[in-house]
Amino acid sequence: GKISKNNMACSNCKGASNYTIDDIVKVDIPKGVESGHTFVFRGKGEQEQAIGDIPGDFIVKIVIEDHPIFIREDNHLIYKTQISLVESFIGKDIIIPHFDEPISLNSSIFGIINPNKRYFIKGKGLCSRGNLILQFEIVYPEKILDAETRGVLLDTFKKIGI
Repeated sequence: GKISKNNMACSNCKGASNYTIDDIVKVDIPKGVESGHTFVFRGKGEQEQAIGDIPGDFIVKIVIEDHPIFIREDNHLIYKTQISLVESFIGKDIIIPHFDEPISLNSSIFGIINPNKRYFIKGKGLCSRGNLILQFEIVYPEKILDAETRGVLLDTFKKIGI
């Protein structure tokens, strides 16, 4: 509040020279907003303390925390999962707990899984603008193969063209 020239107390502060007004500011955060995005509400911050001061702005800065399942890369979502060596050849049923609804697939749709490659499901990233990117970690068995077993595997690989 301000003290008038005739020293009459203002009706808001009752002569205390300050008062508080609660004001609710609604922040509509759009889907897919990037970390670091700011919303500025002009004049809603620190209020003037003396005649001629200009009220400050109220600024809301978005900080996106890491998700426990997905890694965000722009509008893409990265999902990592483990499969066995056998599953990398024959496939594995996977259920991905997606935000819209769970996605069920069998990894065999991608062929033999390469752990150094990313596999894309178009339009299943954030806001349908990005893609869902699958990354597979192959868990190899700890096993020493004898010559006969290696021969059987080699013959099988030759038979299927690998």
